[in-house]
Amino acid sequence: MNEPHSAGTNVDLRETKSGRVEPTCQPRVTEWDMWWLGQHIFVCGFEFIRGLGLDSANRIKDVLKVRLGEYDVSTTAEPLRHEEFLISRIVIHPQFDNATLVNDIALLQLERSARRKANIDAVCMPKKTDFFEGSTTRCYVTGWGRKDEASEHSVVLKEINVPLWSNPTCQNALRDQFGPAYSLPSTALCAGAEGRDACDGDGGGPLVCEKDGHWYQVGVVSFGIGCGRRNIPGVYTRVGAFEDWIVETIGVDHHHA
Repeated sequence: MNEPHSAGTNVDLRETKSGRVEPTCQPRVTEWDMWWLGQHIFVCGFEFIRGLGLDSANRIKDVLKVRLGEYDVSTTAEPLRHEEFLISRIVIHPQFDNATLVNDIALLQLERSARRKANIDAVCMPKKTDFFEGSTTRCYVTGWGRKDEASEHSVVLKEINVPLWSNPTCQNALRDQFGPAYSLPSTALCAGAEGRDACDGDGGGPLVCEKDGHWYQVGVVSFGIGCGRRNIPGVYTRVGAFEDWIVETIGVDHHHA
């Protein structure tokens, strides 16, 4: 990934890419990610939907803390400090399949409420029909993963613009890798281009897309083949496909009004 944005510089994604608009439910790119802390080791990122964090990791068993508002993991001398939270509840999707990564999504609840700050904010949750696969809407994936297959993990949060793929086109591309019997589930979506992709270390991170001046949590990094390879997109959990389960689990509808 590239185009780093420092939480300490107060650079707003809306100012640099789309012009200033009303701040409701439009967090900066640096505010969409949080870190798991397990035995003082940074593990992976996930994103925040008001009272609950939404994460597709499902790989981590002993989570001790969640860190919000992080940008540079190599220092604590940042103008905008991060905050750490304990987790009170983790709800893994009941049909999650670790072998196929179908239903690769979970919800977790913080022990105490998080407050919005300059470097901590929420992202809107899409409805099932808000974003169509293959649409030309602006989308970004963010994280602390590798820039490419040969690089080290990043110590600062980075972003990259990625195009959405149609599911049939993505399925055909993945069949070239997995064989003709591979079937892309409807609960997944694909995004990326040559040199523009999530990579190792970005798992569980957000894919956010803009609609009518608001930013929505459209996908969650699930898996990929390499990083930014030609004609091979990254695969994401489609958040909108889990709208009913999320609302039922949280008990509150978090759509933008």
